[in-house]
Amino acid sequence: MELFVASDQPIERSHGWKGEAFLTVEEVDAEDESVRRHLTLPHVRYLGAHTGCSCGFEYGLATPERETGAEQDQAGRRSVSALRDFLEVHLEAGASLQLLSRWFTEASLAPDASDVSVDFFGGESFVLPHNAVLRVGRAVEQRDEADEARDR
Repeated sequence: MELFVASDQPIERSHGWKGEAFLTVEEVDAEDESVRRHLTLPHVRYLGAHTGCSCGFEYGLATPERETGAEQDQAGRRSVSALRDFLEVHLEAGASLQLLSRWFTEASLAPDASDVSVDFFGGESFVLPHNAVLRVGRAVEQRDEADEARDR
């Protein structure tokens, strides 16, 4: 699995987001048109999980039967949490963000596009969608009827 982020603002490289190895932010070959042709924002980076590749951005998919399975699940949770934090920090700084998620073999396929909030990156289980461009926005606050009545 590969995960790329694109932004309208520069994105710094990092061998460990906030000093931890659960998220790395790496250079993308400037000539890699198979990535850039699907993203409309100019600054592109590759995102790696604790595994070094993007396959580690998953958790809660199966009940860990062994201790190593539980450790991998926990590391996946921490990687997804670091990814969400990374996205929130850049959104708070005013950046526009897109993610391209694909398997290596999907490089020539046109991805599906959708809008998601940072809330997408969490929950009881998580797995990156295959062959997708995600336009990431801030979390949408839930408003109840009392809030709407006060605003009238």
